[in-house]
Amino acid sequence: MDEGRRGVVMGKAIILSETGGGLYKIRPLYDTTKYDKELSKLQEQESAYAALLLKTINTLNLLKDDSAIAEAAYNAVIEQWKNDLISKENSTAPSLTPDPENDPETGLPWVDPDRAQESPLFDLINAYRADHSLDPLTRDSDLDGVCRVHLSNQAATGETGHIGYNQSTPAERVLYVGYSALSVEELLKYGTTSPSATLAGWKRTTAYVNALLSSTATAAGVAYKYAPKNPATHLWCVLIVQPDPDPPPVTTYTFPPDPAKKAGEEEQDKLNRIEAPHTDPDVPNGLQDVVKKYAEAKLKEQAAQKDYEKLLAEKIARVARITEITARKAALAALSIDCWCATYTLGLAVGKEVATMEVPGFYIDAYQQTSATIDAGTTSERVVVYNERSLNIAPAGSNFAPHGKLRLTDSISPPAVFYHLALEPGHYKWKPYCRYGIITALDKNSGTCSLTLNATECRKLQSEKDAFDLNESATLTNVLIVYPPCNIAAFEVNDEVLVKFTGFDRTKPTVVGFRRLPRDCKKRFSWAQFV
Repeated sequence: MDEGRRGVVMGKAIILSETGGGLYKIRPLYDTTKYDKELSKLQEQESAYAALLLKTINTLNLLKDDSAIAEAAYNAVIEQWKNDLISKENSTAPSLTPDPENDPETGLPWVDPDRAQESPLFDLINAYRADHSLDPLTRDSDLDGVCRVHLSNQAATGETGHIGYNQSTPAERVLYVGYSALSVEELLKYGTTSPSATLAGWKRTTAYVNALLSSTATAAGVAYKYAPKNPATHLWCVLIVQPDPDPPPVTTYTFPPDPAKKAGEEEQDKLNRIEAPHTDPDVPNGLQDVVKKYAEAKLKEQAAQKDYEKLLAEKIARVARITEITARKAALAALSIDCWCATYTLGLAVGKEVATMEVPGFYIDAYQQTSATIDAGTTSERVVVYNERSLNIAPAGSNFAPHGKLRLTDSISPPAVFYHLALEPGHYKWKPYCRYGIITALDKNSGTCSLTLNATECRKLQSEKDAFDLNESATLTNVLIVYPPCNIAAFEVNDEVLVKFTGFDRTKPTVVGFRRLPRDCKKRFSWAQFV
């Protein structure tokens, strides 16, 4: 498509090679500015969203695990109920008996009896690792604190799962205390009443086994919380961490909002507005709570899954568009087409930028394979086969309209494309710029000719049967021939020529060159003919 709205009516091209006789290989130049801007934006989005997608996947995995944890808590309450640990008279379970009875660090009774359960669990984990020929983990007090704060919040709120206070993830909670880690795995268990039962439950989950038996992790945090207000009652947490020996510098980069986390928050807001169903009085309150938490966890997981799938679909579409634009630009850069100079011009340098004339005013990629004899009557005479299009290199030194790069329709806004295509037939019929025609008569005295214009139709849709005729009149008379230095002397009847309409005025046609096989004035005429 030409850039007529900016006054540009001719294209540009780069000379790739010279065939001979005025025939060249050229590469039409296209304005890819919009492509470049779109590609830059897409690549920027892809860079950001690649990290966001990974973050979303991690959040979704946490929410999936939260669902499994909530289900396990539900089952634990059922088991407690069955064993009369929870009854109508007592809906909470007794605390675990500290073992040992006194704090080994002080030799005194436990200030916080919950701490008595942590070392036995930690020792069991290292024993499990030893069974698999792995080095023991080192317990870290900062990581212990992260676990304890998380469980304390859940004890107060009745929540379960990895998503904690202020919608924080395990990795974020570790980072909040200033601990730099390469990897963070959080193991949670609800309802089990001993360290051994807790570890046994984790050993039944592949992801937890992989975390417990990590060959790269070296540090751990451990916590237990007796929580009468939490339906699960007994809360366990372990962090398995690979410390970062060389913490990265602080960055100011901010990720876009995590859609999976946001979806979970929105779903929780919806659920908070729903009144919990009233259960049978024979059913313990704890059971009602864990059922509610399990339902909430599943709904948050489902909401996050939808947003993850949407984000993934956007990523797939974005990558496809990047591939499409890159391929389109590569195809444009690889173009090589045959093109005749309208005048006999030799020696155009490779890489030179030239103006082109697209007939009848817009570029048509359709071509017809044909042949021509160049340098006829000389020792260089030869037949060349080429693909002929409605395109010529503009005559050198002529006063032609401004030229610019071509543009593809999909690099222009849809309204602009519609505007151009709607105006195009009328514009090129009543305000023509160039045409091909056949000379029918010559008047050497006046330097003019008569000619018949080639049939020229507007562009049409595949569904359209008839095309709009762009020629207001097929026959033209008294057409001036401008072909320096010999002008009309270079032409013969039946020559197919290039016609330009000065000032887009259909009453001012001028023959400015040949469609193909331009003639050399120097070879055809002597100086005497110009005296």
